Amino acid sequence: MLFMASTEEAVQRQRERPPALRRRASDDGFAELCRLCGALSQRDTDGTVVRVFRVVVTRTGDGRTIGSSELARLGRINRLTALHHLNRLEKFGLVEKEGMGRFRMRDFDEIFDELEAHALESLKRARGIARRLGEEYAQE
Repeated sequence: MLFMASTEEAVQRQRERPPALRRRASDDGFAELCRLCGALSQRDTDGTVVRVFRVVVTRTGDGRTIGSSELARLGRINRLTALHHLNRLEKFGLVEKEGMGRFRMRDFDEIFDELEAHALESLKRARGIARRLGEEYAQE
């Protein structure tokens, strides 16, 4: 009976959360996208960067921006933690800074066009290095 009560309490707490903070099946998608873009780190054991990213995605767009104080309130995290993760997401190209301390989600197509171009350029450079090495060692 204790398990049922705690489960019911958890469901009620989930319902009381703002829509941007409710867990959804898409949460795994947010985590996977953060991982693929390099934004997840070993230190982020509670997935704070994923929560921050989810709030940014759900609260920005159509010209809207979000600041660290609003994000901290929505994400129920410290403002400096929110700002830290916003800056990390900016570093990895997922969000962009707009004005003083305001951030917005970047267009997904734009993000992935840049990632694709970067990946192709890296592969071309790696191929060139491998060919030079193969030619160098073939001559010995």
